[in-house]
Amino acid sequence: MLARIIFQRNLSTKPIVVTRETIQQIINPSEKYIDEFMVSYGKRPDFRRSDFKIWDQHPKSQRLFYTVKNSKKLILTYQHKYFQHLKNPSRELSFGGLLWIAPEYRGKAIFKIFQEDLFNQNILRRPFIASALPASVNFVSKMFDGKINQHFKYDVTYYKPEDLKIPTNLKVDGIRVVNFDESQSHNIVQYDQAIFPYDREKLMLANFSDPNNIVKIAYDSEGNVIGFGYLALFDSGVAIMYALYADNVNVTHAIFANILTEAPMHRIKSFEIRQPDTSIKWTEPFVVNEQKKKHMATVISTENKIDFDMKKVYINSHPSCCPI
Repeated sequence: MLARIIFQRNLSTKPIVVTRETIQQIINPSEKYIDEFMVSYGKRPDFRRSDFKIWDQHPKSQRLFYTVKNSKKLILTYQHKYFQHLKNPSRELSFGGLLWIAPEYRGKAIFKIFQEDLFNQNILRRPFIASALPASVNFVSKMFDGKINQHFKYDVTYYKPEDLKIPTNLKVDGIRVVNFDESQSHNIVQYDQAIFPYDREKLMLANFSDPNNIVKIAYDSEGNVIGFGYLALFDSGVAIMYALYADNVNVTHAIFANILTEAPMHRIKSFEIRQPDTSIKWTEPFVVNEQKKKHMATVISTENKIDFDMKKVYINSHPSCCPI
């Protein structure tokens, strides 16, 4: 994702210069290139090969890999998704993610080729949005001649299992939290679409159905969905909270407490919470020691305004495939 690209390299060495003749672009690469990605970049502790299959549940997605010509050696990766607006089907939100450039190739040459391809192949369309690391904001801004708006920041907090507790005085009366099953799909999709008014039904349901995730749904006393969230577990021992949406802070507390009760804390080495900077206070009752917050990314776009209902977003969805 754009929030994962690292532009820094050893300034004492010059980047390997590429030309159109020395590299090749592969659209929606085959499994052998995915294998190469896992060797070059996919050994991150917070990434699974199966993530690709989940992200590809979205009907309008395109993945670009650049390699050395006649080789599997990866130079650059990128994926793009188009989210159709639910109320105006002719309008699409253009979203970019999974941007990575091999350190030895990071320079003006590969940037220019990549930028030209995005525009010449009509991949970048307005409105465009992305989650960008601080170092990559200028990179994206140059693609649009500096016409990029910054909306809100994502922060990430890291915890050891012993840094988290389940409070005994939470105000969760009248909130029922259950495990996700397919019978709940329709109501959950409706809840999600009220927050993010674009079509991503298959993508979100794929995340909920992933056996590696602990997924919880919250209902009020009348049986209405009032929130959902899930914890992604990785073999590395990393656990990441994704997509905690809720009507209010009491619902977030009910969902998170339920997840912590079920999470295999004995196997978890690092517990990460990624969220908009406006919502970080909801976690305070669960934290034993002072929170350690780090700026992860900034949501940027070509538009002055974005039509997301951020009031209910306490934790964002996976930033490689969704803006929130």
